[in-house]
Amino acid sequence: MTLYWVPQTEKTENGQSLSVFNIYPTSAVIKPQQSSTFSVTFRPPKGSSYYFQKLQFFALRHDPKKADNLFTQQKKKLKDNTTMIQEFSPTNKSTLIIEDEVQPPVSGSIPCIGHSFSLTSQTFIPIVDVYPTNKIYFKPCAPNENVFTTVQLVNRTDTPIYYKFGYDVNKAFRVYPPCGLIEGKSFNLISFEFSPKEAKTYAHAISCTLNHNMSDQIHFKLFGFCFEPRLQLQNNGEIYFPPSFTGVVSKQKFELHNISRVPLEYIIEVPKKYENELFIKPNQKVLKPNEIIHLLCSFVPFKKKAYKIKVPIKVLNVIDPLQNITGFHLPGSGSLNMEPERKESNYELMVFGMGGDDSLAIQPELLDFGIVKVNFSEKRFFTIENFSHITFYVKIQLKPKNEENMTKEMKYLIQNSFKLDFNEGIIAGNSKLEIGITFTPIDIFEVDVILECIATEKLPEDATHDKKIFSKKCELEIKAQGSFPKLKFVDVRNDAISVSSLWENFSINKINKELLTNLNEDERKYNKLEQLSFEEAQALQKKLKVYDWNFGYLANKHPIRPRKVVITIQNIGGTDLEWKFNMPSDSYVFFLYNVSECLGCC
Repeated sequence: MTLYWVPQTEKTENGQSLSVFNIYPTSAVIKPQQSSTFSVTFRPPKGSSYYFQKLQFFALRHDPKKADNLFTQQKKKLKDNTTMIQEFSPTNKSTLIIEDEVQPPVSGSIPCIGHSFSLTSQTFIPIVDVYPTNKIYFKPCAPNENVFTTVQLVNRTDTPIYYKFGYDVNKAFRVYPPCGLIEGKSFNLISFEFSPKEAKTYAHAISCTLNHNMSDQIHFKLFGFCFEPRLQLQNNGEIYFPPSFTGVVSKQKFELHNISRVPLEYIIEVPKKYENELFIKPNQKVLKPNEIIHLLCSFVPFKKKAYKIKVPIKVLNVIDPLQNITGFHLPGSGSLNMEPERKESNYELMVFGMGGDDSLAIQPELLDFGIVKVNFSEKRFFTIENFSHITFYVKIQLKPKNEENMTKEMKYLIQNSFKLDFNEGIIAGNSKLEIGITFTPIDIFEVDVILECIATEKLPEDATHDKKIFSKKCELEIKAQGSFPKLKFVDVRNDAISVSSLWENFSINKINKELLTNLNEDERKYNKLEQLSFEEAQALQKKLKVYDWNFGYLANKHPIRPRKVVITIQNIGGTDLEWKFNMPSDSYVFFLYNVSECLGCC
């Protein structure tokens, strides 16, 4: 290749352009795998001053057989006020395309510093402030990762200040730029880099010399922390699932703890052989430093055997995405095509489980609710017992004993009259589950139903297994009858009127017939009379059927002896009942005697 140095000039007080730093030779052809030596001279135009320049160079491919050494051709045209960057700018139409091939130059620079103070004269007295502090703490990182922090050097004087940093022999800490010139009443930004090679705590002191005077120094204390990405697994990485019925899912929570002080990414890879039986969520995530996450592990066995599954966990450190575009001092790191190296650690989960098939039983074999009043409730209990060590997933359902002759109306009554405290769920091995069933008839009916307990599959939501798993059943029979309370007038007596006359006068046959019929809508509303307004209650009373109670003729002679009629009522239904006479209004006064104790209510 051919290397060319671009001359840098500085104007003197009389307006002349003078090269303070000169390099010889100004160009050279460097053969492959060879080096070349250049000499730099310093010629200050005035005394007691500091000078700082960056000597720029360009490197081009050298091939004498081809006319592609454009730099040589263009160098003749360069003037004192023209640089190579200007000459080969993108707007310049004299491009570097030779034979359909782009030949851009490789550029670089070397900083040069010099001063013209005599041995007897004193250099400028430096006054420098450091912001925010000279104690530099780097955020924790992983090995081979680069982290940066920046401080500000502020020149409080009117004269320039030259600074130069020392270096770390272990190369864990670096400073950019390592030297420079701060103009008067100005500042420079200094970037510190921490690039550890192994996981440990780093501490180092770097001195910054000002104006070539060892007595004027700023001391920086650098602290860095490097950690390997590490996970702590709950229970030493072992997960135990209880034995379960084939096709029944069991769930466990498992804790992962990032015990390092750097973010990490974990990837859990379930072996392909068990991907339809073991599910872990989330199987991939980035954990912050010291973060704890609880994994949801679901296991569903499809075979009758003991399982021991090894699940690998890959742990990677997380590279800051900004590092890909900020690595000016790390060649190649600014390339988007260059993948940063990530530290990898490996862990392992051990999952233990068992699939099987065994026995279930239900007690008692028959539940008889008897006769229950409509809209009243009766509760009974039954027990499901698991005699095995296998966990079952059970579903409980009611179905008519004779489904063929069952009408839609009867199915509706069954569906809405029975309520289970437990419909489906897990029953552990060697355990009992007591379940309550409530019968609340919504109408008059009598039915025999079968309560069926089915042990069947229970797969996770994201399972893709479509194999039908066999099921196991046990059942009990339920008998129940819903009925209204049934009341009947069986006798009516008075010492002055015959029984047949009283039976007719009090409309006993008509009343008994009405009592044995189902309630109509108006009568149902009348049972909730307290919920109605006064006007609604009056309107409802007019719709009800009216029956006469004729006590006969009484002589209007003083003293008037009241006529007492004794009516005997009987409970002819299969349920207890309560009866009550509702007075039409407070203006009516009746003397009623409850004689049920002596007459009997059966």
